[in-house]
Amino acid sequence: MITLKQLGLLTLTSLIIFIIGCQSPINQVLPDLTFRHLSAIPLKVSKIKIIYKDDNRISDSRVDQRMKTPPRKILEQWAKDRLQIGGISNTATFVILDASIIETKLAKNNTLFDFIKLQASERYDLKIKAQIIIKNDNRQTLASSTSSASWSQTVREDASYVERQKIWFNMVEKSMKKFDEKMNEAVTAYLGDYTL
Repeated sequence: MITLKQLGLLTLTSLIIFIIGCQSPINQVLPDLTFRHLSAIPLKVSKIKIIYKDDNRISDSRVDQRMKTPPRKILEQWAKDRLQIGGISNTATFVILDASIIETKLAKNNTLFDFIKLQASERYDLKIKAQIIIKNDNRQTLASSTSSASWSQTVREDASYVERQKIWFNMVEKSMKKFDEKMNEAVTAYLGDYTL
């Protein structure tokens, strides 16, 4: 026979297990974005440099600054994985011009119907832009190519932080695919004399 004390302990234990089971993890493990599976772009250069010229000032609206792996690091990874030294002179500089995700708060509708349904509360705007510049050993520009991609997405007000992290990751992944396609075209069009 179960006593009142045992029943209370059983109820408390069940409640704790239920609460733990309902909690979502604070951080989720997202895959690393790499580009090693893509063929290298061999350039007729003896050096490759990566520099940042993007505006990375700290701002409350900058979501990318809260990410474990921000877009600027993904762009850097792209350059390391895809660009390859294939010459005995000249320098290629990979310039990161923009790598941001900006959060914009959206106004909510206040009709009775809108009050009872979930609404989009934020919009996230991602922009990535980078340039490859080939210079000779006298620092004269020989050729350059530029690529950019963007992505915008709204998020419902009930989206958790974990869900938002996944949304940001997916935005970066899709944008980097577009960036890669455009940069391949730009390299063919403008850097043809400096590729192998």
